[in-house]
Amino acid sequence: MRRGRDPTRRNRNIGTARQGHGQDNRNVVPRRWADSAYKWKRVPGHSVVSRYVWGRDIPFVVEHTRGGSLHACTVDDVATILRHLPQVHINSYKGISGIQGIVLRQPTRREEALRPVWGRLGYAVDVGPLCGPVIFLEAQPMPTSLRWGRHLRPQE
Repeated sequence: MRRGRDPTRRNRNIGTARQGHGQDNRNVVPRRWADSAYKWKRVPGHSVVSRYVWGRDIPFVVEHTRGGSLHACTVDDVATILRHLPQVHINSYKGISGIQGIVLRQPTRREEALRPVWGRLGYAVDVGPLCGPVIFLEAQPMPTSLRWGRHLRPQE
């Protein structure tokens, strides 16, 4: 029979997941619970330019990039591509709101590591002068090398 507490005996759960170690350091893109907008919908430090496409001015919100990152295309390149799309996809059609603008943004380093994308479509966005469906094009670190697998799914 043992007598009371023996300080040389140690709890075997210390430093393990059973004791709670590592449960508070999830590697995720941060999002405040009180904030309804995702991080990629907020664009700090931006400038706004507009280009004439299909009978109206489309605003382009361009966020400044950090060193070593570049946007894949310029504002004029995107405007040229938009001119080649059907007009019903750009302007409002039968009560459906068309593209309200384009945002060229710089993702955070954590977003680049966890969820790297080249572009997104936001259906209900409120950024600067833009309100409604918006296309986000993200800057990429240069030089970039991508490895593609042999068997790609449609999502890839």
